[in-house]
Amino acid sequence: MYSMLKDEKYGYVPLKKLIYIVYTLLIFAAYTPVLISTYAFSDDWATANDSLTGGDSFEWDVLSGRPIFAFYRLAWVKLVHGIDDLFILRLFSVICTICFANSFYSFILKRKIFSDYWMVFLCPLLISLLPSFQVYNSWATCSPFVLSVLLSLTSYRFIATDKFFSYPINLIIASLLLVASFSIYQPTSLTFIFFMMVDYCFGKDRRPQLKEFVGSFAVMVAGLLSSVFLSKILPSIIYGETLSRAQFTNDLTGKVYWFANEAFINAINNFNINPNPTYGYISAFLLIFGLCFQVNKDRPLINYSFCILMPIACYVSNLVIKENWAAFRSLSGLEMSLSFISICGLFFLIKKMGSKFFAPAVLFLMVFVSCQSNIYNYFVGPQQFELTALSSYIDSHISKDYKGVINFKIDDPAYNTFVNGQRYDEFGNISLATPWAVIGMANRIKMKKGFSYNVISQQSDVGKDTTGKDLFINTGDAMRQATTLY
Repeated sequence: MYSMLKDEKYGYVPLKKLIYIVYTLLIFAAYTPVLISTYAFSDDWATANDSLTGGDSFEWDVLSGRPIFAFYRLAWVKLVHGIDDLFILRLFSVICTICFANSFYSFILKRKIFSDYWMVFLCPLLISLLPSFQVYNSWATCSPFVLSVLLSLTSYRFIATDKFFSYPINLIIASLLLVASFSIYQPTSLTFIFFMMVDYCFGKDRRPQLKEFVGSFAVMVAGLLSSVFLSKILPSIIYGETLSRAQFTNDLTGKVYWFANEAFINAINNFNINPNPTYGYISAFLLIFGLCFQVNKDRPLINYSFCILMPIACYVSNLVIKENWAAFRSLSGLEMSLSFISICGLFFLIKKMGSKFFAPAVLFLMVFVSCQSNIYNYFVGPQQFELTALSSYIDSHISKDYKGVINFKIDDPAYNTFVNGQRYDEFGNISLATPWAVIGMANRIKMKKGFSYNVISQQSDVGKDTTGKDLFINTGDAMRQATTLY
C-alpha cells in the first residue's frame, strides 16, 4: 500500500504523485498532435514572422487590456525562430493543462464533490479536454490562456483554505493572482466564478464560511476593476486610445438573444463542437440530473440560484461589450460550468447502472478520441495542407529569380477546402484569408525554397508579368487547385 493513501470517505486512494504521473501521461497523449506536428495557425504566423523581422504586437495586446500577455508575446520573438519552434509554446500550454488537472483534482477530492473515487479521478481529465482547452493547446497564440485558468483556480484556493498564511494575507495573494489572470485573458480569469460554484454548490465536506463568500466577492470585484482599468484606462494613458471592441453594449435585448442562441448553445453541447438538437437535448437532460441529484441540499434555494447565475456570470466580459463573437476560447467559464453539471448528471446515471469501470472508461475514450480528432482535423491537418497548397502554387507561377513584389488577393477565400465546416475563427478556419498569416507563410516558403520575391499582402486584382512589375496571387485559387472538391 506504499502508493496509496487512506481517505476517510473514499478509502484507499492513490497518492497525488501517482495521480500526477497518470494525468501527465493521459493529457500528453490526448494533445500529442500539437506536440509532434509542425504547423502554424492564423496569428501564429505573425508571431513566427515577427521573430524573423523584429516586429511585435505589444501595443495591440496592451490596447486589448492584456499587459502580461503582451510581455509574454514579446518574449516569443526571442524564443521562436519560425513555425518549427511553435511547439514550445504549445508544450507550455499542455504543461499548464496538466498542472490545472492535478490542482482541480486535489480541490474536488478535498471538497468531497463526488460519491465515488473514480468520479473524482475522471472529472478533471474531462474538463481538461473541453473544446476551449483544445483551442488553447492547438493555437500557439492562445498558449498562456490555460495559465490564466490555473491562476484563477489558485486564487480561489487561497481564499477557501486556512493554510498558507493568515486570511488577510491570503486575500491579498488571491487578489494579485486573479489580477494577473485578468492581465492574460479576461474570459479565462472569470473561471474563478466556476470554482466558487463548485465549492459552494457541490462541496459536501463543509459549509463555506461567510468570510470566504465575502472574500471571494471582494477578490472578484478587484479582478473586474483591474480589467476595466487595463482595457479602458491604461491604454488611454499609454497610447491615448482604446479599442472599439471594448465598448459596452447598448442593446441588452439583442445581447440576451445572441447569448441564448450562440454562447449558451455552444456551451451546453460541451464536447461537441458542431451543435445539434439531439446532442443538446441529451446534455440538457444530464444537466438537469446533475442539478437534481448532485447539488448540496444544505442550502437548496441558494445553491440552485448560484447554479443558474454563476455560469452566466462566468461569461459577463462577453455579455457587456458590443462585440458578438461566441468563439470557444472565450467560452471557458460558461463551458466549464455547464459541462461540470452535466458530467455530474452523467456520473449519477453511470452509478445507478452499477458500472464503475467499463462505462467511465468508454466515456473517457470517447472524449479522448474526439479531442484528438478535433485537433488534427480542424487545426493541424488543414494548416499543413494550406501551406503545401500555397507552396505548390508559388512554385508553378513564380520563378526563383523574380525580385519584384507579390500582392496576395485574400478576399476570395476557399472555405471547407481541407475540412468540412468552420467554427468561428478557430476550428476549421483558414489562415490564407488572413493578411498577416499570408505574409508569414510566403516568407516561410521564400526562405525554405530560395525565392527572391518581396511580399505585400493586399487585396489586389492587378496581375502583372515578371519583367520587374508586381504579381498577384489569389490564395483561394491556390487552395482550390490543391483539391478535387472544387
